[in-house]
Amino acid sequence: MGRHLRPALEAAGYRVRCTSRDPRRAEASAPDVDWVRLDLDDPASLEPAMEGCQRALYLIHGMGSGEDYAEREVAGARRFRAAAEAAGLQRLVYLGGVAPAGE
Repeated sequence: MGRHLRPALEAAGYRVRCTSRDPRRAEASAPDVDWVRLDLDDPASLEPAMEGCQRALYLIHGMGSGEDYAEREVAGARRFRAAAEAAGLQRLVYLGGVAPAGE
Protein backbone atom coordinates (compact mmCIF):
# COMPACT_ATOMS: atom_id res chain seq x y z
CA MET A 1 0.00 0.00 0.00
CA GLY A 2 2.70 2.47 1.02
CA ARG A 3 4.69 2.07 -2.18
CA HIS A 4 1.64 3.34 -4.07
CA LEU A 5 0.78 6.17 -1.67
CA ARG A 6 4.27 7.61 -1.29
CA PRO A 7 4.62 8.92 -4.87
CA ALA A 8 1.15 10.47 -4.75
CA LEU A 9 1.87 12.17 -1.43
CA GLU A 10 5.21 13.46 -2.66
CA ALA A 11 3.59 14.76 -5.85
CA ALA A 12 1.11 16.63 -3.65
CA GLY A 13 4.02 18.34 -1.89
CA TYR A 14 4.32 16.24 1.27
CA ARG A 15 7.69 15.20 2.63
CA VAL A 16 7.33 11.48 3.29
CA ARG A 17 9.15 9.32 5.81
CA CYS A 18 8.71 5.56 5.55
CA THR A 19 9.18 3.03 8.30
CA SER A 20 10.40 -0.52 8.45
CA ARG A 21 11.50 -2.94 11.13
CA ASP A 22 14.66 -3.30 9.01
CA PRO A 23 15.33 0.00 7.21
CA ARG A 24 18.60 -1.21 5.70
CA ARG A 25 16.83 -4.04 3.91
CA ALA A 26 14.02 -1.71 2.84
CA GLU A 27 16.53 0.85 1.59
CA ALA A 28 18.05 -1.74 -0.73
CA SER A 29 14.75 -1.98 -2.62
CA ALA A 30 13.87 1.73 -2.42
CA PRO A 31 17.03 3.82 -1.94
CA ASP A 32 15.32 7.14 -2.74
CA VAL A 33 13.12 6.90 0.38
CA ASP A 34 13.72 8.44 3.81
CA TRP A 35 13.67 5.22 5.88
CA VAL A 36 13.50 5.07 9.67
CA ARG A 37 13.21 2.10 11.99
CA LEU A 38 9.84 1.41 13.60
CA ASP A 39 8.93 -1.86 15.28
CA LEU A 40 5.64 -2.08 17.16
CA ASP A 41 7.17 -4.75 19.39
CA ASP A 42 9.87 -2.24 20.40
CA PRO A 43 8.14 0.77 21.98
CA ALA A 44 11.46 2.66 22.11
CA SER A 45 11.44 2.83 18.30
CA LEU A 46 8.15 4.74 18.11
CA GLU A 47 9.16 8.17 19.41
CA PRO A 48 12.21 8.60 17.13
CA ALA A 49 10.19 7.44 14.12
CA MET A 50 7.59 10.16 14.69
CA GLU A 51 9.98 12.95 15.58
CA GLY A 52 9.23 16.00 13.46
CA CYS A 53 6.13 14.47 11.86
CA GLN A 54 2.77 16.20 11.61
CA ARG A 55 0.73 13.32 10.19
CA ALA A 56 0.97 9.54 10.01
CA LEU A 57 -0.66 6.83 7.97
CA TYR A 58 -0.98 3.57 9.88
CA LEU A 59 -0.55 0.92 7.21
CA ILE A 60 0.97 -1.70 9.51
CA HIS A 61 -0.77 -5.04 9.56
CA GLY A 62 0.82 -8.39 10.23
CA MET A 63 0.07 -11.19 7.89
CA GLY A 64 0.47 -13.74 10.64
CA SER A 65 -1.97 -15.96 12.36
CA GLY A 66 -2.37 -17.72 15.66
CA GLU A 67 -4.47 -17.43 18.74
CA ASP A 68 -3.04 -14.08 19.78
CA TYR A 69 -2.98 -12.51 16.30
CA ALA A 70 -5.89 -10.10 16.85
CA GLU A 71 -4.67 -9.08 20.30
CA ARG A 72 -1.17 -8.35 18.96
CA GLU A 73 -2.64 -6.26 16.11
CA VAL A 74 -4.77 -4.21 18.51
CA ALA A 75 -1.92 -3.74 20.99
CA GLY A 76 0.41 -2.53 18.24
CA ALA A 77 -2.16 -0.07 16.91
CA ARG A 78 -2.75 1.27 20.40
CA ARG A 79 0.98 1.74 21.01
CA PHE A 80 1.25 3.59 17.70
CA ARG A 81 -1.69 5.85 18.56
CA ALA A 82 -0.28 6.64 21.99
CA ALA A 83 3.08 7.53 20.46
CA ALA A 84 1.37 9.71 17.83
CA GLU A 85 -0.51 11.57 20.55
CA ALA A 86 2.65 12.00 22.61
CA ALA A 87 4.48 13.34 19.55
CA GLY A 88 1.70 15.86 18.94
CA LEU A 89 0.76 14.62 15.49
CA GLN A 90 -2.08 16.61 13.95
CA ARG A 91 -3.62 13.64 12.16
CA LEU A 92 -3.44 9.87 12.21
CA VAL A 93 -5.07 7.86 9.43
CA TYR A 94 -5.66 4.18 10.16
CA LEU A 95 -6.04 1.61 7.40
CA GLY A 96 -8.61 -0.88 8.66
CA GLY A 97 -8.42 -4.64 8.35
CA VAL A 98 -6.97 -6.21 5.25
CA ALA A 99 -9.89 -8.63 4.92
CA PRO A 100 -13.55 -8.65 5.95
CA ALA A 101 -14.22 -9.89 9.47
CA GLY A 102 -14.29 -13.66 9.57
CA GLU A 103 -12.02 -14.19 6.58
